[in-house]
Amino acid sequence: PRQGTFPTSQWAVGERVEDPYLIHLPEELPPGQYRLELGWYLLDTLRRLPVLDEFGTAVDDKVVIPLEDRP
Repeated sequence: PRQGTFPTSQWAVGERVEDPYLIHLPEELPPGQYRLELGWYLLDTLRRLPVLDEFGTAVDDKVVIPLEDRP
């Protein structure tokens, strides 16, 4: 996160870390509903990290964000 300046090992429990990225979509992409899937990995093993709920229970290995592309 933050171009390698704020590793997850430095995050506090429950801390919200913003790390904005610009995603370029193809011009020929038709308008419609899409989804962006985000996941995190351990750098040394490339093992996908679990996504935890507010109780600390693993619920998935990705976060899904619905998107809508409009003309």
